[in-house]
Amino acid sequence: MLTSHRIQQFIAFERKTRIFQLSAEEQYFLDLIKFFKEGGDKPSYSSSHMGYTTYQLDDIVGLLNPLPIWDEVDDRILSFLTEKNIWSNIRYYSRLYRFLNKLFEEESSHNNIYLFWSKLEASGISKIDFVNDLLTPSWENYTQNLFLNNFVVENVLAEPEKIVKSGNMMLLKYLVDYEINRKNTSSVVDLFIDDIFEESDVKSKYFFHEIRAFSFLLRSDLKYEIFIIKRLEKQKNFYSKLLLIKLLEYHFPGKYSHLIFDIIHQLLISERTIKEISFGINSYDFSEEYQYSLFKSIPFIDKSAEYLSDFLDKYDNLEMIKKLFFTKHFVGIDVLQVIIEKYGEESVEIIVQLINNLIEWTLDDYRIKALKSYLTILTTFKISTYKNIYINYLSHNSKKLRDIMAVSYSSFGEYAIEEAENLLRHKKADLRQTGALLLSLIKSEKAQEILTNFIDTEKNDDTRDTMLEGILTIISNQNTREDILHRVQKAKERGKLETPLEKWLDESKLPPIYWKDANQIIDNDTLRFLFYRMGRAKDIRMDIEAKALIMLIDRASSGAFAKGLVKAYFENGAEAKYKFCLTLGGLLGDDDVINLLRQKVIEFAETSRGKMAEYTVKSLALQGSTKALRAVEFFSRKYKAKHKNIGAAANESFIIVAEELGISPYDLADSIIPNFGFDGLFRRFEIGDESYRAFINTDFKIMFLNEDNKLLKSPPKDINKELAEELKEISKEIKDIVKSQSNRLEQYLIIQRKWSSEKWQSFFLENPIMFVYAVRLIWGAYNSSGELLFTFRCEQDQTLINEEGDEIALLPTLQIGMVHPISLSSQSIDFWSSSLYDANLQPIFPQLNRMVVSLKEQDCSLKMSEEFSDVAIGGYAFVNKMDKLGWVRGSVVDAGGISSYYKDFSEAGITAIIIQKGMISVGYLEENAELGSLMFVHKGKVAFGSYVYDEPENIHDTRLIDFGNVPPIVYSEVMADMISLKAIQVQS
Repeated sequence: MLTSHRIQQFIAFERKTRIFQLSAEEQYFLDLIKFFKEGGDKPSYSSSHMGYTTYQLDDIVGLLNPLPIWDEVDDRILSFLTEKNIWSNIRYYSRLYRFLNKLFEEESSHNNIYLFWSKLEASGISKIDFVNDLLTPSWENYTQNLFLNNFVVENVLAEPEKIVKSGNMMLLKYLVDYEINRKNTSSVVDLFIDDIFEESDVKSKYFFHEIRAFSFLLRSDLKYEIFIIKRLEKQKNFYSKLLLIKLLEYHFPGKYSHLIFDIIHQLLISERTIKEISFGINSYDFSEEYQYSLFKSIPFIDKSAEYLSDFLDKYDNLEMIKKLFFTKHFVGIDVLQVIIEKYGEESVEIIVQLINNLIEWTLDDYRIKALKSYLTILTTFKISTYKNIYINYLSHNSKKLRDIMAVSYSSFGEYAIEEAENLLRHKKADLRQTGALLLSLIKSEKAQEILTNFIDTEKNDDTRDTMLEGILTIISNQNTREDILHRVQKAKERGKLETPLEKWLDESKLPPIYWKDANQIIDNDTLRFLFYRMGRAKDIRMDIEAKALIMLIDRASSGAFAKGLVKAYFENGAEAKYKFCLTLGGLLGDDDVINLLRQKVIEFAETSRGKMAEYTVKSLALQGSTKALRAVEFFSRKYKAKHKNIGAAANESFIIVAEELGISPYDLADSIIPNFGFDGLFRRFEIGDESYRAFINTDFKIMFLNEDNKLLKSPPKDINKELAEELKEISKEIKDIVKSQSNRLEQYLIIQRKWSSEKWQSFFLENPIMFVYAVRLIWGAYNSSGELLFTFRCEQDQTLINEEGDEIALLPTLQIGMVHPISLSSQSIDFWSSSLYDANLQPIFPQLNRMVVSLKEQDCSLKMSEEFSDVAIGGYAFVNKMDKLGWVRGSVVDAGGISSYYKDFSEAGITAIIIQKGMISVGYLEENAELGSLMFVHKGKVAFGSYVYDEPENIHDTRLIDFGNVPPIVYSEVMADMISLKAIQVQS
């Protein structure tokens, strides 16, 4: 009678069977379940019924009761599991260990193993067979199961002779390991010493287990040297000989090294196949556990320049070296240099063969780097000795390879022109493109002349684009309307303007657009040419040929056209391949286009179209107006942590615009703060016979004064509707600006940004918004060396007052910046805090009262701090806190885990990194975050990304900065962040 628990087990198992099995296999499983439940005849297994998967066998194991309470159902299940075909499937790789670990999890497991083995024995599996099944190369990964481990130890020791005779090198290694390392005796080993060192018939792939066993013996007693030498004398396999010699050399330095080159020499002059010489047993590496780094990579003369140099001093045989290196796909440059120094021009054949071998494989980044290195070395020899390698591969079917070869071949200048021109005449477009690339890289007058002659007749756009890159200077100078119309006509002759790119891109349906100089409408053919060429542009930028045309368009009247184009683009799916519509919208659009683009950035971000959001942000930057750049700056902050790619695109675009204007990004950010038509701090207007002044108060709200200086909190009643709406919009915009500027100014405090005295007064005392910041912050005057001379505050009437209460004037030579409390005495901090309080002013952000942490003298040489290691914080609280503090998520690694957080201090060239050791991951913050090592590195030297593991792991990493070399303010700010994190840690 089945128990209710059993019934539920079988119901669940049967449900899984019906879900996952094919119909032909389902009946077999149903018969099997019936056999488990009721007994009778076991259904006969046939390989045609099914292939057992890990999950299916694990499910069947899950039907077993704990061993002490097994019943006849468990016996029937085990009789199935120990069938020859099933048991061999269970034994395959690590499945046996999953199976056994599942059975033996309780404290009674040691007895259970013996009970289980007795069941196996009834099925014809002996104890020694069972131990043999356990001790495979996978065993070492599963020795955490103490009960299985003890079982093996007891049974290995029970019949050592059988173990030695079994030929199972894993068993032999286990025996030696246990006897020597755990019991510190060699009694059992010595009984069978001759058998241990007798060359067995095991496959060579198990020989490294013998080496491990031998290494344990030598570590216990050097007397076993003689037995290893005897084994060496009998050994026939070259690689096995090398391993044995390396083992002896490790334990007896210098005593046997003379044999190594002799063995390698015998190997190279032997009749062994190239494949054997190439691969051997190079893949076995035991250095990690046993510290035998010298065992890695045999033969090692193709890996070590030092060994190769010594080998060539003893055996100078170029043909022999060719035999080895002709089989390689990669050889280190240092190794190759040894061959070049020895054989000079004769080495070219080896380098060419290495290139040929390398190209047989898929050109991944690693092989591309090697290929470029080999080609660079080749260029130091006479081109006539290897010219054919270029001729062959410049016509290869791989574009990546053709491009690499073209770049390399172009270094020969005029010599390469003939082959390039031949390629340019080829009937295949991809080979013409290679020829164009080669000529464009040569950049000589003759090369440019050839490209110019071909460009108007080349129909393949990819090839023609490459040609254009080669004659960029020539094309840039052809910028008149006549030049443009000539290109339009040639494009028409090539058949490029026959139809619109898409129906919705029909030029005739868009608002008109005008030439700048004559105010004439640009015709449809020219517009179609514009779209055709802009469609060739990469990213959000102008195409080479379209640029001259765009420069001649009347921008003042192009707003309607730009809006119509961008709107049509969005309404028709906003496909990335037509993103040039965004570029043109940015270049030619007005405020209406800015509003549309700004709205779309947010929409794309919320609908997971991140790349489109990037493109749209970049098009906003192209528009270039103050309003557009404020939107770009806004997105750089909004998407700093979430949707980081959008924020990065905005920040990059902002920097590019600053570079084009020849100013710093900070000065650009200052320049886009509007004054909203204010004259200094006031906006004057009249209603009837009365005059009013609008101003921004210390809470960033618009207030009003009448002629009698009476304060009004709202606009006068009779104010005209248009002005009222304008002031309302200004109020909204002020809120956005304050969000931006408050964070920006706090960052300026940390990086200690300075303004010249003249710029500071212009920016902070004459702009109505920035004046509020001037009033609510404490300022410092610095000399050209950055030394603080004095501190001051700005009064509501624009007078500047120092700490002594005296009115001051700022000399032109001074630099002005917000003062950090690390530079102030406690008395100064108290004075200025009281001064702001007395004036009823709240700091914009923590300035005087922000935490200051000074570096302890004994920590100056520190490279990694463990002060906050193991501090645990709730996942949600941690991520929210880090976001507020301005830290950015680092790499996302296995299972979405978050490896670290970092904070850039760009002006100081420093990045702070805190390792995250907890179980939190992207989308899963239920577990605790856990802090690890804190460090400072040179900015840009550590990479972050998906499955990027680049954070420094130890103090020897050269990217780390000594804490004593970190600017005091940067150190203080980072440590203050860490202390604030510690304050919210989970209490254990």
